[in-house]
Formats: sequence, C-alpha cells, structure tokens
Amino acid sequence: MKHTMVASLLFALAWTGLAEARPTHVAVGRSGALVVLGADGAWKTVAAPTPGYINGVVSDNAGSFVAVGAKGVILRSADGMRWEAVASGTSAVFQAVGFDDEGGFVAVGDKGAVVYSTDGGLSWTPGVSGVEEGLLGVATDRQGVWVAVGVAGTALRSADGGAAWSPAPTPTALIR
Repeated sequence: MKHTMVASLLFALAWTGLAEARPTHVAVGRSGALVVLGADGAWKTVAAPTPGYINGVVSDNAGSFVAVGAKGVILRSADGMRWEAVASGTSAVFQAVGFDDEGGFVAVGDKGAVVYSTDGGLSWTPGVSGVEEGLLGVATDRQGVWVAVGVAGTALRSADGGAAWSPAPTPTALIR
C-alpha cells in the first residue's frame, strides 16, 4: 500500500461507487485542496479553480462530482480530475452538499444558506431555509425528502428539491 502525504487538512470524501470510474475517490479541504485516488492506488493533487476552503464533496450516480466551499464556491467535475467553477449566486460559506437519484443537488452552509440544482449542478437557485443557524450536513431519502442539520440542534426538511424548508423537530435533549 502506498502512502502519500497531502499538505493540507482534508474535510470530506466522496466515492463514486463505480468500479470502472477513475478516480473513484475525491477528498477536499483547506486552501483549495482537491486530491484523488488514482488507478495506481496513490493519492494525487488536482488543480482547483479556487484557493479557498472546499468543505464538502459528493458524487452522483454517473461518477461526476460536485464540491462546495467558502465564498459561495461550487465546483463540478465529470471525472474528478478536471474541475470547473459554477456560479452559486451567493458568497455564503457552504459546508456540505448532497445528491438525489433524480440528478438534483442541495448545498447548505453558514447562516442558513441553501442553494439547489435540478440540472446536475450546472445552475443553482437559492432556497429558503428560514433559519440563521449554520447548516452543516444535508441528505435525501428515496422519496425525495431532504433533511439538513446544523448548529444548536437545527434540523430542517424539504419535500420540493431544496426550495423551501420547514423545521424537523429533533430530540436535541438526547444529544450531549
């Protein structure tokens, strides 16, 4: 097994799940870090179109990736090796991004920031979270219901692809 040092702090990892796709793993992090696991089993640094923090990354069913980060950064890649910046329409700090089986993406972040895409991450539309708390994670189920979680036990749900959100009460008293 080869070990490769990466001179950065890494925050998130995505896996394509496609055996024939290379790279199958992409990790993101501080200072625009984008690293991929190559076919030879070694991690390689990939040029990122941003020097800022990249906080989250996800892969869709086709093996493409979307990454999000500071200053409204959203990046797309069809193969994990070449990345392009996509306009998010905001300067929010995004913390996480999720994908659904219909080709939709939702990104969440600081101060309740939410944007969503219905076209594979090519364009993004602001959602309305209704909260000011930071959102740190987002995921969807097979029925298309999105859930976002964050600071101070914040939990939200959206049944319309990420456009509108409502509180999803959680037993925060149980979380210590």
